[in-house]
Amino acid sequence: MDEYHLTNVSNALNEIEGSQPQKVKSWLIAIDKLLTESGCKAKLTNDHRGGMIFNYHAKKAKTKVCRIDIGETMRGPGCRINIHGNHFAAPYSITNDFPETMIWTLKNSRGCRPCKDPRTCGELGKYFEFEHNGETHLCCSAGVWFYLDETTEFDWLEKWIINELRWAENDYLNYPIKKTLNEESSSSYMKRWRKRNTVSSDGVISIFEQTNKEQRLVKPPIDDALAYFMKGEESCKSLARLIEFVRGLDMEPLWKSKNRYDCRYNKGNVLYIRLEDIDDFNLSISAFYFERKNNLEPFINSLPDEKRTKFINIEQRHCIHCVEACDLSMEFKAKNKTHTLCPSGTFVYENPTQEQFDEIEWLINIGRDYINYKISSKVGK
Repeated sequence: MDEYHLTNVSNALNEIEGSQPQKVKSWLIAIDKLLTESGCKAKLTNDHRGGMIFNYHAKKAKTKVCRIDIGETMRGPGCRINIHGNHFAAPYSITNDFPETMIWTLKNSRGCRPCKDPRTCGELGKYFEFEHNGETHLCCSAGVWFYLDETTEFDWLEKWIINELRWAENDYLNYPIKKTLNEESSSSYMKRWRKRNTVSSDGVISIFEQTNKEQRLVKPPIDDALAYFMKGEESCKSLARLIEFVRGLDMEPLWKSKNRYDCRYNKGNVLYIRLEDIDDFNLSISAFYFERKNNLEPFINSLPDEKRTKFINIEQRHCIHCVEACDLSMEFKAKNKTHTLCPSGTFVYENPTQEQFDEIEWLINIGRDYINYKISSKVGK
């Protein structure tokens, strides 16, 4: 057993105040022991909200078994676990025996961006399928989240994890992962990571065509990316305008991952720019992405009426496929119409028009206001 990871889980549970009751703490330490003794490789990262994230990967199958978040979740202080359903196709799947509360969550959860059909989502290239009472159900490949408290069905979660470990050790070839139906060329997620090996006229493969690992060694500046990708006059003008705007706010776009550049303000992400292909890019206002509801909701309510109305009326914000299992959504009324906003969604603009850039720049400034709001709220406590 890798004592290093067990110690880190135990320390995380002890150090982060209010993160767990004793029952949750004992179970998580036992599960960490089970996973590490079964050969899983555990990776610890820090969550941007101040919590700790433990990802467990099975070495033989090279796939994720589960993820444990300790300290801060989108609901507030606490713990949660995300489990994958790779073994659902195996004959020892126990989904038919799950308690109704777990089945309800399993049927309704969406671990990544909301999608109508996980078979065509393409976000992670796979999906899960399970049987329950004679019916076939599809499940998001990003896994299923369970928040942990005194009422959690811990025995069933442990059985699920044991089955995932069994599949990863013995049956990942017999019952392979179900692949999504999207072709690589039509999947934005796949486009951004593939290595196309497009050779230029001088016989050199551009750094922007290479893998994330190779690009990380160089971290090319965004001006070079602009020159490489934006060949059309209109697209070049649009992106150049945005770069000039964020630089004027002292938010230099810095390389983050393959062809992605982040703009930060007061140590918080406000915007990221991703270049997908020639004259093809998207923007995400990341200041509001995966934020805690009890931070974002009072901020929106604090905005002047005119700003609040404009904010909640921007269509890019809406989580259009919300399900009952999600209790994070927020409802606001403006002009006699109810709008649903979700912290797990974000504002995304694909190849925005010149007219949309006015809205984007407005949202960037609101994002900066939100970061200042969070900082001042903490100072006041």
